[in-house]
Amino acid sequence: MSMSTDIRLPKEQEPVFPARCCRCLAGDPEHKVRVSASRFSWAQLFFVWTWLFRKSIKHEVPVCYACCGPVRRRKVVEMFVLVAVVVLAFMVVIPWMKAMGLNGQWQKIATYGGAFVFMIPYILWCVFMPPAFDMTVGDGYVEYEFADERYARMFVSDNPGAESDDIDIDDDDNDFDDELDLGEVGEEHEGDYDQESDDDHGDDERRR
Repeated sequence: MSMSTDIRLPKEQEPVFPARCCRCLAGDPEHKVRVSASRFSWAQLFFVWTWLFRKSIKHEVPVCYACCGPVRRRKVVEMFVLVAVVVLAFMVVIPWMKAMGLNGQWQKIATYGGAFVFMIPYILWCVFMPPAFDMTVGDGYVEYEFADERYARMFVSDNPGAESDDIDIDDDDNDFDDELDLGEVGEEHEGDYDQESDDDHGDDERRR
């Protein structure tokens, strides 16, 4: 099981992303995927309209053609699963509270407690099967989370002042972009290409 490598930067610092696909490390990626994040609060789970007024941090992350679809689909699936978990929690917790005759403060405790229990599988999925890139907004900082530690190390070398609890910031291994074997990059693509990319590859072969 993999876990993300998290890198912290001050919130006001504009991050510099290495010119490689954040998912497979292919060089000179031709696409970018916009990722946004805001400071999380439990109130957002119960007062959905607060999402309209939250201040989000947005960045465009480089991805290659083959990884563009999987990266975007992952974000859509995450949102769908999160909404489904919240709806399921309400469908179970509210009838249970009525059956138990809970009221007042106990209703709040049961609601938040029930939502947290239903969130556990979602949290474990995000932790142990992280997306290629994600962000977490904290108080005065932004945590940039990478599934591939090699990309995280390149990100560190391109962003002075970066901090991390996962890797040694002063390690010389962080600056190894030029040593990366591009011949091995792309193995992660197996099964990710759609029909359009297959057709493009066939056209290139015929032109040769």
